[in-house]
Amino acid sequence: MNALTAWLRRASAATLTAVGITVAGAFVGANWLWSLDRSPPKPPPPTTLQELTLRELSGPGPTGVTAHFRYVDSLVPTTNLSPDATAGGSPLPLVSGASGRLWYANGRLRMEFQTDQGDTQLLLDGNRALVYDAADGTAYSAILPTVGVPQLARSSLEGASTLIDSLSEDAAISRPRPTVTGGRPAYALRIAPTHDGGLVRSASLAVDAETGTPLRLDLFGVGQDDPLLEFALSDISYGDIEPSVFRLKLPFGMRPLALRFAAPPSVGGAVPCSAPESLAGLELRTCREASRSTDVTGRVLVYGTNLSSVVVLEQPGASDPNGGLWSVLPSVSVSGASGRELVTALGTLIRFVRGGVTYTVLGSMPKPVVEAVARGL
Repeated sequence: MNALTAWLRRASAATLTAVGITVAGAFVGANWLWSLDRSPPKPPPPTTLQELTLRELSGPGPTGVTAHFRYVDSLVPTTNLSPDATAGGSPLPLVSGASGRLWYANGRLRMEFQTDQGDTQLLLDGNRALVYDAADGTAYSAILPTVGVPQLARSSLEGASTLIDSLSEDAAISRPRPTVTGGRPAYALRIAPTHDGGLVRSASLAVDAETGTPLRLDLFGVGQDDPLLEFALSDISYGDIEPSVFRLKLPFGMRPLALRFAAPPSVGGAVPCSAPESLAGLELRTCREASRSTDVTGRVLVYGTNLSSVVVLEQPGASDPNGGLWSVLPSVSVSGASGRELVTALGTLIRFVRGGVTYTVLGSMPKPVVEAVARGL
């Protein structure tokens, strides 16, 4: 201390001034860095649904997304799956959910589901999919069906309003609520069917206020307090991603099992219909032609309205109802015909063959209603 006092007495005014400026600058800089590290993100300013829709549809989006994710899936109870749909007696993470990491850029997505039994890797590149399950050492590849979607891009607020008005005929969409999700400023929305919602109660969605990236999705069923489906991002960063991230290396000598998915049929005009006028208390609303390029023309029937309906696809020809991916589902008997059935919290799917016709019956309705429609065909 005596040495410091002596130095201060001998130092010139210019030296003392320089030291003072240096100390003050260091103090200000330290406080600035502290504020950057410690200040939590703040909710964005309020916006309207039209403005947010326009921003979502017209924005370029980030060049790449890297994040951790949490995925919870209660749609399909494990009791509704056969042993073929589980690995080592445990449900596959794609069915039951898991946490992990993801990368997305230029239409390519890689997800790494992390479990105690081993990681499951999912790679999507356009309509090509590759899955590697380390738990049981299997890999699958598939070319997913391409489904045409309408062009949603809008160049004006008026166009965004028109789109919202068309959606609001069947759904109530809340005003965007400024919030913070996954450590990012975000807007939260709630969407609920206004009528005939079937087993769907509502969905909530949060999007990044700056990039428009979906940050969280929750799907709720009728009579359910907890979400049936939850997907949430955290530790999010934006920017370029190395192309090597999207190259998944399988163990030496492993070849993925190729899975085939039939493309959805093209629905044509109305056709004469000999089907029952009502089934399970639901009135027949639609009877249309349904065709694929390689199949004999079939038809699509719709019983009921909106989400409170059951859709029936009839395809001439007795294809194997137990083949391919259908084999992982429990068997079911429909008026003596064998088939497969998937029961979820949001609906039921049944496939069976009878009289040289393959029937696929699907509805967001209670299981007895869907089964009653299937038996009545």
